[in-house]
Amino acid sequence: NAVKYNRPGGSVWVRVTQQTEKLLICVSDTGYGI
Repeated sequence: NAVKYNRPGGSVWVRVTQQTEKLLICVSDTGYGI
């Protein structure tokens, strides 16, 4: 959805952080919110 509904020329960021026994994946974008 971050790519599909983003505005033209917008950005999408993906951040992956390793925690003890899991990965935390965060996605941010400049698209329209809900």
